[in-house]
Amino acid sequence: MRFIVIYLCLVVALVLSTLCKGEEDYVSKDSSTLPKADLHETTLHYHYESEAKLFGPAEEIFHISADVDVEYIGDGFGNYLDNNASSFLMFMRNVFVQVIKGNGTTSQSEAPLSADDLYDQPTWFVQLGNGTIAEARFTKKDLGNTNVMNFKRSILSVLQTNLVRDKENVIETDVMGKHNSRYMSTELQFGEIEIKKHFSSKDIYVEDNTDLDTDEVDIETDEVQRVSGGILTSVAGHVQVFDKPEDQDESISPEEGGNIDLGAYLTSNVTFTLTLRKHVKRSVEGVQRMEAAVSARFHKRSLVGQYDKVSGVYQRWTILRRKFDEEDKLSQAVTNFMKDPTDPSKLHEVNEILSLENELGMPHNNATSAAANKPALVKQLIQATKEMVANCSTNWEICKEILDLYITAGGKEAEKTLSSLVQYHPLSADQKQELVQKLSFIAKPTNHILTTVKTLWNTLSSQGDPSQSHVILTLGSLASKETTSSGFRSELVDLLRRHLQSGDKNNNTEQISDALEAIGNFGDNRLTPVVLAVAKKEGQTEEIEIGCIHALRRNFHVESVQQWLVDLLTRPTSSCELREAAVVTIKGELAYRKVLDTKNKAWPNSGRTEVDRILLNALLMADVRYECVFSDIREYLQLKGVPFGNLIETYEMVNSTRTKRGVNHVSCSSWGTYGSRYSELLSSSQFSSDNNKYPENKHCLSHISYGPSKANIYIKSGVFAGRNRRRRYCKVYGKSIAKLKVFSKRFTLATAIAYRYKTSKTRTRVYLKVYGKTVVNVDTSGSVNRNYPVYKPSPKSINVFSFFIYVAKISVTITLAPRVDFRIKAGFCDRSYDPCSHCLTMTLKASARISGGGSANLLALARGGIDIGVTLNYLVEGEGKLYPGLCFSFYHGYDPMKINVEAWYQLRTKFKIKSWRFWKWRWTWGKRRTWSPSSLSWKLGSSKRKRIARTGSC
Repeated sequence: MRFIVIYLCLVVALVLSTLCKGEEDYVSKDSSTLPKADLHETTLHYHYESEAKLFGPAEEIFHISADVDVEYIGDGFGNYLDNNASSFLMFMRNVFVQVIKGNGTTSQSEAPLSADDLYDQPTWFVQLGNGTIAEARFTKKDLGNTNVMNFKRSILSVLQTNLVRDKENVIETDVMGKHNSRYMSTELQFGEIEIKKHFSSKDIYVEDNTDLDTDEVDIETDEVQRVSGGILTSVAGHVQVFDKPEDQDESISPEEGGNIDLGAYLTSNVTFTLTLRKHVKRSVEGVQRMEAAVSARFHKRSLVGQYDKVSGVYQRWTILRRKFDEEDKLSQAVTNFMKDPTDPSKLHEVNEILSLENELGMPHNNATSAAANKPALVKQLIQATKEMVANCSTNWEICKEILDLYITAGGKEAEKTLSSLVQYHPLSADQKQELVQKLSFIAKPTNHILTTVKTLWNTLSSQGDPSQSHVILTLGSLASKETTSSGFRSELVDLLRRHLQSGDKNNNTEQISDALEAIGNFGDNRLTPVVLAVAKKEGQTEEIEIGCIHALRRNFHVESVQQWLVDLLTRPTSSCELREAAVVTIKGELAYRKVLDTKNKAWPNSGRTEVDRILLNALLMADVRYECVFSDIREYLQLKGVPFGNLIETYEMVNSTRTKRGVNHVSCSSWGTYGSRYSELLSSSQFSSDNNKYPENKHCLSHISYGPSKANIYIKSGVFAGRNRRRRYCKVYGKSIAKLKVFSKRFTLATAIAYRYKTSKTRTRVYLKVYGKTVVNVDTSGSVNRNYPVYKPSPKSINVFSFFIYVAKISVTITLAPRVDFRIKAGFCDRSYDPCSHCLTMTLKASARISGGGSANLLALARGGIDIGVTLNYLVEGEGKLYPGLCFSFYHGYDPMKINVEAWYQLRTKFKIKSWRFWKWRWTWGKRRTWSPSSLSWKLGSSKRKRIARTGSC
């Protein structure tokens, strides 16, 4: 009678529990052929053990043990009344974690660490008669600790089995996600059944676990289960994480880092057992804890492991902040840089921690984690550099590196200094313009800096100053950030609308182009109607239509924009180049969002539209109207994840994301796509058009990558010089695209275009896009000779991938700090005034610092990881001349680069704090300790700028 009362009370507690929307797991409801075990008023006492060897070469092993008691409550309820289901409460005790040294002995400092006070809450779950865990519910205390819930999910996943005879393939949900599992059953003696279970990362449904990167790691999971009398008696499992090595070009030498595979440091190996030690009648202690559970309130949650996106950023910040606080590292780094300003790498860690603090909200006083208890380092930075910034105009080369730190750090105090420099400091015109362009990358601008830039634009615009072009691009970039107030957004909408309409009315191509690129940076949908009005204007030039494509890239999902794209792609008058511009922009927007704007789920990130159907049909039907853009369509559709079935091989789409690393190619023999390798530089039809229009021509193409496996930088470049003496036409053209690959994340750092041509008129065009934002947009009849600012977008934290291997959650998070150097010289060649004596020199240097790495959290008691630091850079320069002869040269070079790897771990420890009435215990992370090997490092050589190709003679 006492048990019936407890059961009814528990059912009432369950009915009153909260349900988290969107957390419904897939549940197989196939019927079991085995009779239901008699578990009435009984307890199943299991013992769990696991050994986890994480992060490749690291020699330490985590040993985990726990006693798991499963108390039978009664039958299922709600949706599970007809599935022979049972309800249970799971209790855990004697939960220990221990670090075992590589030689098999245990040191004194790594004695077993207990976590019973973290695992003192019951967990309610429902198991169907077929062995499926259908539902799990946790208490409020557990909801506050993601890692505790995840370990409990892993135990529930081990308890899951398949008792449906002759059904080998089962879709099930566990801590690793929704996946297909393959079962094989064998009947043993005395009615015992042995069940073998296997699944791999290829079986996991990616849409339900989007953080799992199956392109970089393979996971293999095997279990052997024993079932007797309908009760799971033992489980022995093995989970392995394998790195997928990349194909490497045989020409890559070890000095270039080609033999360093960073992925090897993320391999892991976990074994576990769950053994039924006793199945007994419920004890008095068991009844008492069941009674205590009546007062608990349970909340339904998915069995799939839960990720905390902020935890990787916070964890990295705690590591760096401790180092900065203990060593006063910020002041040291700034002082060392001022002594030797030729080495900006001295500020790398300062830049990284400032970006992490900005992301956590510290400079803005809205941090929600323990970071809120620490003063933001930007205050210390401003104090340490106050005197130098006050004399910025006379120490510009040094000062601008410090101002980059202010831009990264953000916050009112940093913005106040930056605004003061723009408004009142005696900076030269070029210095002020450079600073304003750098402001594009403030991550969380306030109205203060926005108003400053807007005021500057109004002033320059009224004066007709050509530098207004850079200011309006910056204004659009700044206003696109989430922190911009709705009032300022409305003001900018009105400003850009008037600017675009004025340019359209006066047929001012440069003004229209600036407005469209600024609108593209801004991305406010309220400007869509005015952009479409310009795009649909009768007789509109192709150049303006391409500008409209750029302007609408943040709003491709809007119905009116979709209709316009459909018309543009299908109308007979559209050229292949116009279609190419649309596809390339859509593809670029999708790639940008997947890595740098993951919150934006609008099309093309998700959903299928008529545009997708048109592009797919064009590819499958080999529509000649799209001939110049086939390769881009293929890349877009694969990036989007459009299934092709058997057609994948036909169109060479198998593993196209796993490209051969280090493919070097330099050619000055023909101006063409080389089997679509250079289609990003120009369409095949444009290559052909240039060859025909300027029959006397020279050209060079290059595709060069550099860096270790899993993290490398590569640049595609093309340069062209040609003339048509009969028609007195001529053109010099250069384009470079710098990309970065970190594991399977691939994205464009910068796209640079520069050309000068003469047909009926002479024009010079310069365009630079960095991190998805247009920062340079020049269209002039004159020459351009300029070293543009060093563009340093604020470092960005990127979750590369995360996955669970039952006992541990492994995640790889990096902080990416890019840098782009860009120089251009386009105009008449020296000592000549011939209308076709054009010369062009374009230099693009792409650099990136990648920091962070892999980390694992076990039971909220232990964590460890591999810290990876990689610095990469590459310079490509093309030089083309039409005087005195016709020639081209290609140059490349790179500065010294480094790779550092360090293994570490931490254990939770308790400490006493005094409250107003008594002492109490709190958990904190202990000292950070290094594994063996503690660190590895490599230095990659450097190469001074040198010529790698030449054609023609001048």
